[in-house]
Parts: sequence; C-alpha cells; structure tokens
Amino acid sequence: MLIRLLRSLTLAALATSVAFAWLSAGRAPAAAPSAAARFSMSNPCTYLSTRQVQRSFGGPITIDPTNRGSKIPGTCAYLVGDPRQPSAALVTVNVFPGFFLPAGQTPTDVVESQRAIDVEGLLEVEDAGVGQHGYFNVNNASLSLVATSKFAFELQWLPLPFGATLTPVVRQKLTALAKIIIVEASKKA
Repeated sequence: MLIRLLRSLTLAALATSVAFAWLSAGRAPAAAPSAAARFSMSNPCTYLSTRQVQRSFGGPITIDPTNRGSKIPGTCAYLVGDPRQPSAALVTVNVFPGFFLPAGQTPTDVVESQRAIDVEGLLEVEDAGVGQHGYFNVNNASLSLVATSKFAFELQWLPLPFGATLTPVVRQKLTALAKIIIVEASKKA
C-alpha cells in the first residue's frame, strides 16, 4: 500500500513538472524586484530598475535573473526588447562580495586583478573616471569599478547575438548607470 502511494505521488510530481516545463517554454523570464525598492549588493538584479535601464537603452526591459541561462553566479541580464528574442542585454555582475574569492581580498584587489588579466590578455582597457579604480574593457563593452570599500560591480552592454565593442555613446550610458549604482551602494555602506 505504501509503495503504491509513493509511486502515485512520484508520478504526480513528474507530471506536474513536465506540465510546468511545457507551459513555461517560450515564456518571458520572471521579473525581479525593482532596484529602487530593494537594492542588495549581493543581487545584481536589484542594482538598477527596469525604468533606469530603459531610459538609457530603450525598451521594453525585462529582468532575467538567469542571465540568459548562464551558470555564472552573481550575474543578471536586463533584456532589451522582446524577452524571447531580445535585441540586446545589459548584464550586471556582482564582482565583490563575490563567489570563490580568496580570504583577505578587497574590492580593489579584485578589480585590479581583473584589469591585469584583461591587459595580459591583450584587451584594450581605459580608465573610466567613475568610482574607484574604474576601467572600461573596450573590447567587451564593459565597465568594472569599486563602488565602496565593500562592493565592486561590472556592467556589460551586449547587443545580441554578437556583442559589441565600446562606443562613446555606450561608454556614456554605462557611466551614467554606474553612478546610479554607486549612490545606492553608498546608502548601504
């Protein structure tokens, strides 16, 4: 009797998960809380609101906490356009406090180490003039910086499906959005 009950519960759970997967296929990602309401240094989906991103890059904007199915922890994608076929994504990255960091590391250590890796990899980097130790990776259209003594982040602009290099317009937009995040992070420091 117990085995029959367990078997029926298992089949019901399997049927439910298959039905959920079928129903949610092709659907838009779930929206995360807005940045204005719940900024959290550990959750890159709260760094900006959809409205802030839309003002810079157009829209509509959908927050995708899976970063388009990425397995990299601490990332979030703000999808521009139809979430099933976005025209671009703004990716926010939690650099510090982050995952797999050696004990004793600071946000400055992490950003400066990443900059050194980018330079060693022959990527073009430039001082950003925003935040502390901020720099642009020109080849990857990204901005990395230290916002506070306990927080560092990265913004990357990705026109899809191919990505882009950093243009003056994108540089200006990333800088403006970074300043918004710095203000929010300073309130939490």
